[in-house]
Amino acid sequence: MVGTMNPMAVNPRLLKRLQDRAEQENVSVETLLERWLDSDAVRAQADLLQQVSDAIITTDRDLLITTWNSAAERIYGWTEAEALGRKIDDLLKTEWMVESEAQAQKTLEETGLWRGEVKQWAKDGQARYIWAAVSWLKDAQGAITGGITVNRDITGDKRAEAALQEGEAILRALIEQSLDSIRILDDRQRIVVWNAASEELTGLKREDVLGKPFFEVTKPLFPDDLKSPETYRWYQERLDQVSQAVQDGEVILSEYQIQRPDGTIRLVETRVFPVLAGGRVYVCGINRDITEKKQAERSLEESRRQLATLLDNLPGMAYRCLNNSEWTMVFVSSGCTALTGYAPADLLDNRRISYDAIIHPDDREFVWREVEAALDARRSFEIEYRIIAADQTEKYVWERGSGIFEKGQVAFIEGFISDITERKRAEAALRASEARLRSLIETQTTYVVRTDMNGDYTYVNEAFFRRFCWKHERVDDLIGTFSLLSIAPEDHEKTREAVNACIQNPGAPVQVVLRKPTQDDGVFWTLWEFVALQNGGGAVTEIQCMGIDITELMQARQQLQLQEQALRFAANAIVITDQDGLIRWANPAFTTLTGYTFEEAQGLKTNLLKSGVQDAAFYEVLWSTILSGQVWQGRLVNRRKDGSLYIEEQTITPVRDGSGAITHFVAIKQDITEREQAEQMRLEQERLKLNLRKEQELNVLVQKAVSTLFHDIRTPLAAIGTAKDMLNLYFDRINEEQRREKLESIDRQLRYVLELLDDMMMVVTGSLNYDVFKPAPVNLPALCQASIGEIRMAAGSGHRFRFVTDGRIRTAKVDEMLVSRILLNLLSNAVKFSPEASEIRLELSRQDDWIVLRVIDQGIGIAEADQPHIFEPFYRAESARGVGGTGLGLNIVRDCVTRHQGQVSVESRLGAGATFTVRLPLLD
Repeated sequence: MVGTMNPMAVNPRLLKRLQDRAEQENVSVETLLERWLDSDAVRAQADLLQQVSDAIITTDRDLLITTWNSAAERIYGWTEAEALGRKIDDLLKTEWMVESEAQAQKTLEETGLWRGEVKQWAKDGQARYIWAAVSWLKDAQGAITGGITVNRDITGDKRAEAALQEGEAILRALIEQSLDSIRILDDRQRIVVWNAASEELTGLKREDVLGKPFFEVTKPLFPDDLKSPETYRWYQERLDQVSQAVQDGEVILSEYQIQRPDGTIRLVETRVFPVLAGGRVYVCGINRDITEKKQAERSLEESRRQLATLLDNLPGMAYRCLNNSEWTMVFVSSGCTALTGYAPADLLDNRRISYDAIIHPDDREFVWREVEAALDARRSFEIEYRIIAADQTEKYVWERGSGIFEKGQVAFIEGFISDITERKRAEAALRASEARLRSLIETQTTYVVRTDMNGDYTYVNEAFFRRFCWKHERVDDLIGTFSLLSIAPEDHEKTREAVNACIQNPGAPVQVVLRKPTQDDGVFWTLWEFVALQNGGGAVTEIQCMGIDITELMQARQQLQLQEQALRFAANAIVITDQDGLIRWANPAFTTLTGYTFEEAQGLKTNLLKSGVQDAAFYEVLWSTILSGQVWQGRLVNRRKDGSLYIEEQTITPVRDGSGAITHFVAIKQDITEREQAEQMRLEQERLKLNLRKEQELNVLVQKAVSTLFHDIRTPLAAIGTAKDMLNLYFDRINEEQRREKLESIDRQLRYVLELLDDMMMVVTGSLNYDVFKPAPVNLPALCQASIGEIRMAAGSGHRFRFVTDGRIRTAKVDEMLVSRILLNLLSNAVKFSPEASEIRLELSRQDDWIVLRVIDQGIGIAEADQPHIFEPFYRAESARGVGGTGLGLNIVRDCVTRHQGQVSVESRLGAGATFTVRLPLLD
């Protein structure tokens, strides 16, 4: 504010002190003031005041403007030269927004401070909404010398409420000054000069001290803790030493404390030097009260701390940077992190990233151009642009700054950057809202009309005209016609009442439902809001009416009424409960079903019907189902009011509100007691019929099994007979091992016959034992060859048998009897259904952890339609009808494979042979 300070605005007492000081230093008052104004501290504070975004205006006692900073110029439009010296009330037209000017003046006089919102007009005639803080400027004695106003432009959003403490503290520091106390002693240490400042400093009047010894006068000023004979002796000796030293021409500087008569302690800085006058040497002491100075130093330190705190808490980033293409930062406030996502240290000297790299690539040229243009014009700049934060989010920022010039060149740029992303979003939303509003107005479907006080139309919108004014060709034809003509006659009185009601309370809407005739002699149902409009004098001049078509709503309401009647008189009981199961509504059928009237059941839980038949788990499932939003359906036994039980079929459906939360449940109940009893009787009859049918089927099955039993017994008996004949004929010719093999074969076939008889019995009685499984290590290649040998001997045919193995498996844990039955049945079928002399192939291999057996023949094959059924007991394929057998062979194969937990399948075509594949798991 160096350029805006007016020396003549300094208070009179301060000016007097400046004049005294100027005489002592033999300089002019203007020179002394310029030195002070040119000090670094004042320049720094002035620069800071010029950088703040608030207008700071000071006035003297006559309300003449003495300070007008750059923010005031930006907000109001008047330059500093135009504003200084003008009366503030003449310059700024003010409208008090919250309280009257008199109330504000009273608050200011009582408290010394007023804050509030005002509306002021700028130079361009535009109104500005201002948050103002007004306080007095006082001198050291508390006398009012002027006023200070700190104004913030809140026209844009009125959101910012910045503290003015920093500016107030700076101004207090500027006016907290003290004058020097001048004392002169003669060569006998008697006081000859004691100026007004000495009186103010010590509290001792001039007339009470002149001519008296300095020691006697100042001894009472000793602080209480220093008042003692020893201190007084030392003080007298010190005075003598000082007087002598001064007589010798020395200048002595020192600091000391005094205690004034009112008890206050002051810290004094003194400069004692000789004054030669009239041939005599006087001792002159210039004493300065440095109490305030020390306090000011402490206050300055506190102010610096507050400033740092303020910078740290401002919603943005204060900075100082170089004027280069990277905007190299030399100072960044801690707000940098919240704004950019980078720590201040990351930006200083471009250690991690330059500020230019943070600016959005599309905005960098614009920022450079705007800032450089402002610097060239030596003016501050305000710009808005985008940055890319550390998390890659895009933000809008507002920046205000100015150049710091040294020797005509830009040394630094200082300014402040704040995040305006939310404001930009709000502006975008506002623009979108305005666009939607314009679109809504242009394509308005709501009916809008206005009438004068006679009820004649003064305005109708296009939607109203298209809907109700088919008798007129143009909207203009409707203006001036009587509005009641478009309303059903039975609603005229209701319309007049609504109009009178809104006239009684202008500005307040009055709702009314009106019927309007249609072109086909029907009616439209419409809902209207009438509002009385006033002119500048407060008189009602028009009625504005806005309406919507509620015909469908009224029809829906009628439909709902119809549905309510349907629910009320429905044959099924219907109950509505809240989410806690409390009954809120029930129809009369509920009373018929349960015996409880709605009045008795209302507010009670539905468990009043519990019979105890269903357990707690049943109800837990029910509640978990409906609370999850699903529909529950089921039957349960409930208890009526008279204690009797009944069976009901119930459907419970959750009901959700607009947010999707479940609020109620609707239960539909149907008494199915008689139906359940009839169903139980029917099921009992079906059970008896089923048992009878099973007995008949079992009888047929037994007969069929007996008649075909020899199918599977013949093969092993033939093998036994052959082995017996071999032993009889060749007993002496074969060795012991061959005899043992024949006997083992006879034994194995006998056991097979016994197993076959057992299986036949199990198949017939339906009790096939799947648990019989006795695995043991078996030489599979030997078992395969033995099976082929037994079939060859039993069949006595000319078929060519071929056994093939991949050699990957020899001994494996299987049930030898079951595998033997698998092989004998498959090989026997292959012989039975293959032409004489054809090849029958048995393969043994290993696939991963599976034993694979394949029996391949060149027989008649199996039709595709028969293949899904051939493993069923007694099933005979069409192509096998001419060949003997029981139909149990493949069923027994499947049983043996299943006991191994294996798999069996067939591949075949009619006339092209068949391949049966058995897969058995390898056991450890």
